Amino acid sequence: MGSSLLRAGLTLVVAGVLSLLLAPAVHLVAPTDSWIDLAAAQSLDTFDAISENLMGGGPVDITSKWLSDSLRRTGLTVFNPSGWHGPQSWTTSGSSDSGFFEGWYYKCVTTAGRTVVLIPGGIYGSGGNKTFAFVILADPSAERPEDRVQLFEYPIDELVSTKGPNGQWSVRVGQSVFSPDAVSVRLLDPVTNASVVHGDIRLENSIRWPASILLPDVMGWFAWLPGMECRHGVVSLDSDVVGEMKIRGKAVGFTGGGKAYVEKDWGSAFPRTWLWCQSNHFICDEETPGPWCQQSATLLLSIASIPFPSNEVEIFRFRGFLGGLRVGDTLYRFATYSGAVIERFEATQRGAATVSIRTPQHRLEVWALGDMETAALLHGPTPGGRFEPFVHEMLGAELKVRLTRRSDGKVIFEAVGQHAGLEIESKEPGGLSLLK
Repeated sequence: MGSSLLRAGLTLVVAGVLSLLLAPAVHLVAPTDSWIDLAAAQSLDTFDAISENLMGGGPVDITSKWLSDSLRRTGLTVFNPSGWHGPQSWTTSGSSDSGFFEGWYYKCVTTAGRTVVLIPGGIYGSGGNKTFAFVILADPSAERPEDRVQLFEYPIDELVSTKGPNGQWSVRVGQSVFSPDAVSVRLLDPVTNASVVHGDIRLENSIRWPASILLPDVMGWFAWLPGMECRHGVVSLDSDVVGEMKIRGKAVGFTGGGKAYVEKDWGSAFPRTWLWCQSNHFICDEETPGPWCQQSATLLLSIASIPFPSNEVEIFRFRGFLGGLRVGDTLYRFATYSGAVIERFEATQRGAATVSIRTPQHRLEVWALGDMETAALLHGPTPGGRFEPFVHEMLGAELKVRLTRRSDGKVIFEAVGQHAGLEIESKEPGGLSLLK
């Protein structure tokens, strides 16, 4: 009798473990929102603490930092995507001979809603294309149209990176220094030598993307694959900004409510087709407020046409996507590597997009609207190390976002993201239809 009970108990345990392991895959094969699909979602809701580690699909408590911090302290590149990698890194596609780029993206928004973007980095050209370091300034509120985007070029040896313990890093370009915690910017007009931007800001209370051995960063297990065309890293999902800059002689203050978002990219070129959107300024509908209205939030979503295994040896292309919605201390990840599925994708290069993504447990819906006519025209890397002005970034976009729990339809988050960044680009046959 005792052995029978033991066997029965073991059978139940094994069946429970197998069910939990297989549940995330049910939504890939079962009819959407069918009883078996929703039953699997409900089982994962019951075991959130475990399901967050299954394929990276469950909600993550980002206040639990010990594993992330321990992995970053190893100094290994794969766990520290935000620092300088360079054209010789194993994580890199391209090279100093065939073309390579690396750059950071600092989006800072004042309390009054003014957006200033700084993009430091380096481009290694091939076949006669230039090699140089750079800083891009995007200031859509500038009075003169010609001042809204400016590219500052420097010799490549004026890009100097430093690496410290615990994954700390900084990069100097010319007289400006950028790090995860601070920016000291000194940009001079290349003709008159007059000051264009001068200032120092600190990034405080920064929220980082969690790291694990299987999922080292926002790219998930794709981070372990060498040679991908364009790699992505999140430096800070949300930071408080303290300090000020003087832009063309006028003070722009951030203290007392300024916010920042910081990310980076590196590789051989940007994708040929992509959608990218981001906001960490959400407001709720006053008529239907929810409990989430008392919490800060960040949305990041990127969908792209990706060559595999690399753009140099392309066997096939696939639609890849990554991102997440952070609500307070919880991060909901939506990515190819987590088994998420894009249910709906509609977009035009005029500045509008609708995206619906489901995971085993949740459904994320995003309605994005920007103004292409007022977009900042930014330089971006193309194959061969060319640096061309083709990226239209809409910095005053709005993102309506809704997150629901699939098992019972409960709304977990619903708000409108303001001061959002939105890019919708395609430079290949088939265009945006490749992302459907």
